[in-house]
Amino acid sequence: MQREEDSEMTDPIELLAQHDKQDMAGFTRGFVDDLENAFQKDIGIVGDDDWVGVLCIGMGGSGAGGTFLTSIADRHAGLPVLHWRDYGLPSWWGPEWLIIATSYSGNTEETLDGVSKALEGGGSVIGISSGGKLEELLSDREDAVHIAVPSGQMPRSAFGHLIGTQLSVLWSMGLLPAPKNEDIGDMIGRLRQLSSDWDPSTGSTLAYEI
Repeated sequence: MQREEDSEMTDPIELLAQHDKQDMAGFTRGFVDDLENAFQKDIGIVGDDDWVGVLCIGMGGSGAGGTFLTSIADRHAGLPVLHWRDYGLPSWWGPEWLIIATSYSGNTEETLDGVSKALEGGGSVIGISSGGKLEELLSDREDAVHIAVPSGQMPRSAFGHLIGTQLSVLWSMGLLPAPKNEDIGDMIGRLRQLSSDWDPSTGSTLAYEI
């Protein structure tokens, strides 16, 4: 049942001001900027033709990008990209599978456990986080690279940072075909327009109609 105070307040901007205490709307507005900034990041990782696949490990909002990557890879990659959401690693994993470990805070217990198992098993790990224990675990290692993303958000609101960095890694290493810069620019432009169309703060009539 809808509360009386909500039923009397129909303006979406006022509703956001009252209920969006964590500024999810603001972080959602910033998604396209986050994605664009991640695409512009200099990854600087050399590709390796010996990989037989990529295993993404991550939980919750931090792991969402892995799910998207598997779908993209199914259509465009020349090798499998799979997603693991648990402690440890799957029984079939071997060091010929590249690990991309994503934990926004850097402190996700399951992800750290999987990374430790991979390093113990002679694997190579690319870690993505805003710091935390993941950065500490991977720093100054020849078999691992840590890539930092901006901190200060909830994992589910940092999707632009995370998926953008994950895609940039796969593009940089030649594990996914890299789009042309003009195609990326066109995509960013379309996303900006869609974001504006659905944002009541821009005065969008579409947002108000819905």
